[in-house]
Amino acid sequence: MAGRITTPFERALTTTVNDIEHIVSNSYNDIGIIKIFFQPNVDIRTANAQVTAISQTMLKQLPPGATPPLFLRRRQAALDPASAEGHASREMTALLSRAPCTAMHHRDGQLEEIGIDLIAAGDRLLVLFAQALRFL
Repeated sequence: MAGRITTPFERALTTTVNDIEHIVSNSYNDIGIIKIFFQPNVDIRTANAQVTAISQTMLKQLPPGATPPLFLRRRQAALDPASAEGHASREMTALLSRAPCTAMHHRDGQLEEIGIDLIAAGDRLLVLFAQALRFL
């Protein structure tokens, strides 16, 4: 995740988006979270447009099946540290709940829909554009 998606996206952000103060990112097995902190005097509409533009450009270079980024805009003062962790957990749960729980399995020239818990190493799957599978 970090080498193929998160790091290249961070590099693209630093060269194309104005007024970035710093970037914090976390990479997990099937999801990456990138937090962009802007300078206090930023024109947030311009920054949002720049982030959206580079995201659409980077999406074309991502591995097949990668989903478009989800933007969550927050004011830093809007969340106190005590509630930030719970808020982030709810956001991630909501995001992961949208991932499909089944996959199209290719076996003996036929496609059959199976639960993701039945997928084994070496299985051939049909993954549609912008579709993701969640492995928990």
